[in-house]
Amino acid sequence: AMIDSAVDGMLDYLGEDYTTYLDQDATSELEERLAGSYRGIGMTVGDKVILEITSGTPAAESGLQVGDTITGVDGVDVTQMSNEEVTDLIKGNKNDSVSLTVLRGEEILTFNVGIETIPISAINYKMLENNIGYLQMEMFSATLDEQVASALADLENQGMQKLIIDLRGNTGGYLESAEATSSLFLEKGKLIYSLEGKEATTQYFDETDEHTNYPI
Repeated sequence: AMIDSAVDGMLDYLGEDYTTYLDQDATSELEERLAGSYRGIGMTVGDKVILEITSGTPAAESGLQVGDTITGVDGVDVTQMSNEEVTDLIKGNKNDSVSLTVLRGEEILTFNVGIETIPISAINYKMLENNIGYLQMEMFSATLDEQVASALADLENQGMQKLIIDLRGNTGGYLESAEATSSLFLEKGKLIYSLEGKEATTQYFDETDEHTNYPI
C-alpha cells in the first residue's frame, strides 16, 4: 500500500492530466471494461447494498431487488467484510451459480443466482426529434463495433435520417476497436488513420463494404 501510494504521488507530482497510476485492482477493472464483458451476475453493489441491476441478467431474473443488503455469500457471513471483499467472493466463484442471502426490510431472503458472461455496454443511443439519431460512445471496448452496428440498425429501422455521434467523456480504449467502428461509417478505400514511424508513415484504409449515407 505504501509503494502504491508513493508511485501515485510521484506521478501526480508531474502535473500531467493523462499520466496516472493504476494499481492491480484498478488495472483489472479497466481490462474488464475494455474486454466488453465480465463474469458475474449483473448488478452494482455499494457498501453491500444493491444499487443497480442490469435487465436481462441472472440478478434481474433471480428476484433480487435494488436496496437489498447482502449479508451472506454461499453461506459465508459477509456483514463484517468490505464491499470489495464481497464482490470478489461473488466474481471469484468457480461454479455456475452463487447463493446470496440478503436483508430486505425485516426479511432475510436467500436467492440462487446464475453466474454468466455479462456484456458491458459502451454506448447510449436514442432517437431525437426530426428523425435525428443520437449515439454516445463511452469507450472503445473490444465489442464497441458490434454494439454500434446493432444501435445503427435499430435507429435506421426507426427512420433515422441524420446522426449525432457524441464522444465527450470517451475514455479511449483499443485502436483496433476505433478502426472497426469507423469502418461502419466510411466508404471502402477511405483513410481511417495513419501511424508515423521513424522510417515511414503507414496508412490504414477502410476495407469493408459497410458505410452510411446519412449526414453525421
